[in-house]
Amino acid sequence: MKYKSISKDIAIITTLALCMAIASYLLSGWLNEQTQNTLVWLNDRWFDADIYRTYYVMTDRLSVEHDRSSTHPLFSIIAYPTMQAMTSILGIGPPRARRLLVAISAALWIGCIYTIMRLIDCKKLDATIFSVLASSSASSIFWFAVPETFAIGSISILISLAFIAVTRFKKINWLWYVLLNIFTVSITITNWMAGITVTYLKLTFRKFIVTLALALTIVLGVWFIQTSLFPSAHQLIPNEKSNILMAESGGVLTSLKAVLAHSMVAPNLLLRRDITEGSSALILSFQGASLGSGSVWGAIALIPWALLLCLSVRSFITANVDSSFRLALVIILVGQIFLHMIYGFEAFLYSIHFLPLLIIFASLTTLTRHRKVALMLALILIPLALINNTMQFNKSGICLGKLRLQTTLSDDERKMLKDSPLGVDSEYKCGH
Repeated sequence: MKYKSISKDIAIITTLALCMAIASYLLSGWLNEQTQNTLVWLNDRWFDADIYRTYYVMTDRLSVEHDRSSTHPLFSIIAYPTMQAMTSILGIGPPRARRLLVAISAALWIGCIYTIMRLIDCKKLDATIFSVLASSSASSIFWFAVPETFAIGSISILISLAFIAVTRFKKINWLWYVLLNIFTVSITITNWMAGITVTYLKLTFRKFIVTLALALTIVLGVWFIQTSLFPSAHQLIPNEKSNILMAESGGVLTSLKAVLAHSMVAPNLLLRRDITEGSSALILSFQGASLGSGSVWGAIALIPWALLLCLSVRSFITANVDSSFRLALVIILVGQIFLHMIYGFEAFLYSIHFLPLLIIFASLTTLTRHRKVALMLALILIPLALINNTMQFNKSGICLGKLRLQTTLSDDERKMLKDSPLGVDSEYKCGH
């Protein structure tokens, strides 16, 4: 019976992963077509994403784009060999290998989400519905269509939650905690909060200190090897003061709105000036957009999403969940929300990090007497979110194509943006 149960879980995970991978591959291909195969050159245009930088980190060992090792410590030494292996073994070019790598990341991501929910005793049906909800989110649709570090970073956070969920059934050797901390800090340095939290909650204080010290020592050792392989990957100490509490973000409440709402339901597409020094180009943005402004479907979708989150707050306290998992989830979730309320000017850029945490948080409601209500809200939300988010993705892709060769603002665009405090205007009909 137990074997059959696991077999069904494997079948569900395989189906979800395959659907996510196919959707990701198709979306990235369509987006690339809109820009006439120049997607990787449009740095910052896609919601401030470093597509150009990420692509060259994956494909060019001598590129200067490896210089972001201060925020993504070991991404170069992980991503570049992986890309080279894929192109050599599969016999395909870098563009197709890039799309395939993103698709694989999407498959692993959805598999992690489903697995975590099953490990905390969500029923198969419930875990499946909430996994589909995650895949219908704006974060999923927009960020599994482009190459970026955030997909793998999100997976590192999810593995941390899966890790602590497994400890409920089996005691894990402390050396695995070392590997967990190495992985979480290697992709995006701020995601180390996930590895640190899990380690602190499950090990004695002495082992906690030893584990972090050993993990950091290994990361530094690998980083030194990385600097010899990638000459520009020499910066280790991050200098991100200029990205804290940026005026261009519109304030912490504007970012909080993006974290809680825009990550699930995409609002109306906005345009803003690129804040890069000397640049007057327009980039796509959701920061500062009104809630539910994307479409009537999006406006309606926010209702079940808000109700689900509100219901989850109470369920977090009453749900029959392992206390260490409950504490880890809330610490990591609150940490991610706080970080992206104060860091950067486009909170949606990082949304793939915290959206799955919100989904898992919401899934706790299925472990209470409000299970049927939660499932009903999720089932209502899925088609509404999917329709709205697909519409906004389509609009964003068309707009990106129109901005492909733009380097300066026209007189009309300058006049349009002149009085806008965030440098945005929702009336610009780029997507039509």
